Amino acid sequence: MGAWDLERKERKEGKTGENRDKVLQRAEKYVKGFPSGIQIPHQHICPGCEQGKKTNKSFPPSKTRAIKPFQIIHSDLKSFPTESYHRYKYAIVFLDDYSSKAWTTNLRTKDAALPATKKFIAMVETQYKTNIIKWMSDARGEYKSKAFLELLKDKGIRISQSIPYVHQQNGRAERLIRTLTEKAETLRFQACLPQSWWEFALDYATHVYNRTPMRRLEWRTPQEWLSKVRPSIDHLRVLGCGAYVFIPMEIRENKLAPKAELMTFLGNHSGGKGCVFMRGPNNVVFSAAHATFDESMFPRCPKTIPYMNTRLREVAPPIAPCTGSTCRCPIPPQDDEESPPHQPTLVWQGSSTITEKQINQALQGAGVTPSQRQGMRIPPPHTSAWQDRPPTPDKIKGKQRQTILVENTPPEHPSSGLPVPLPRKRQPAALPPPCEKSTRVKKVPERYTDSNVYGEKHTVQVEKDIKHQRDWRRVVGEESSHPRRQAIPGGVC
Repeated sequence: MGAWDLERKERKEGKTGENRDKVLQRAEKYVKGFPSGIQIPHQHICPGCEQGKKTNKSFPPSKTRAIKPFQIIHSDLKSFPTESYHRYKYAIVFLDDYSSKAWTTNLRTKDAALPATKKFIAMVETQYKTNIIKWMSDARGEYKSKAFLELLKDKGIRISQSIPYVHQQNGRAERLIRTLTEKAETLRFQACLPQSWWEFALDYATHVYNRTPMRRLEWRTPQEWLSKVRPSIDHLRVLGCGAYVFIPMEIRENKLAPKAELMTFLGNHSGGKGCVFMRGPNNVVFSAAHATFDESMFPRCPKTIPYMNTRLREVAPPIAPCTGSTCRCPIPPQDDEESPPHQPTLVWQGSSTITEKQINQALQGAGVTPSQRQGMRIPPPHTSAWQDRPPTPDKIKGKQRQTILVENTPPEHPSSGLPVPLPRKRQPAALPPPCEKSTRVKKVPERYTDSNVYGEKHTVQVEKDIKHQRDWRRVVGEESSHPRRQAIPGGVC
């Protein structure tokens, strides 16, 4: 079979691609009527195959890397479907190819990309004392404008742009936008923040990204790789968590107003040592330097339940009850059925005050141990509390009249000889007194009795009629409501 027959066979079966040769070699064995002895020619172009089965090829990663800071800058523009809190609609990103450090700037319109680029170039020249050598971006309108190209040319920056609609050639900027967007959306969804607050989440995600170790940087952070200073993350908090923010005295409502309010954490202040919060209920951005954070509670979530674990998501240890007189553990109160054992009460029967020696002798005679004495209700000696007890009968004379009785002393245990605790009895709750009905008799006005001088009408109705007649005379006078007929001159009477 010639090359023409083979091409015609391919057109019938639509066989193209890498598996074409294998299919044609095995078709003679497994398909009836297939010609034998096929000579497969070299690859040739099939117009129908190219139009029907053409696919985009993969783009291998670029091996070109910058060897010094700001040698190559990657930039791209990201649009958002929702207008932000400060009425932003877009965000432009800048990526240093050497250190992988990122900068983001929120924009309201696309044409604001030009002044944002001017500020970025000025920042590089002022803070890092260097110049940008190469600029890599896509071929969209904001990067193709005459003013933008003239800006880069005046600075001596070499312009490198991707082919239109081939975003893979600007892959590093595209991948950075995906990384920052995923971080920002993860933080926003966790804290139940609205969509219009994406600008706060994007700025905070960029701040966290620059302080995250990377494999390409030998597990250092982009901030350290560029500035040679190891950054600190002590100031990082969970985005959207609750915080009790200190309110200065100058902006409080009055002197009795609370000194702190619960607000939503939105990030760090860009111009000073402080944080940015959202103050309710009018959603006003508030900056403060002092706050107490509760990173397990999110005020914007409809059902905020604090986590019963530590910051490392470990189960919190249970509260162990302590014993002793110096214990201050927050043990929950016990029910009446599990109340502590009953403690006896001392009663002094006599006419004079009691001394400390007499109290100790009475307790030893009653078999009260020192541990039981700590919980007993013993008034101090030489006080009037011991004189309010009823005296003994007169037939008891001498020192026998001045005795101490231990009331409600429980019986001793047969084996140990110690008092057995008595359970506390529950006192029935007092019932409220029953409601009494009023004995006042309602007085009904008389209408159809002999004592009613106004007749059958009620007194109130009579007063209304009189008032109505008086008002009617004042308005229309004594004349009749029907108009008089006037004589027409020359008419017939």
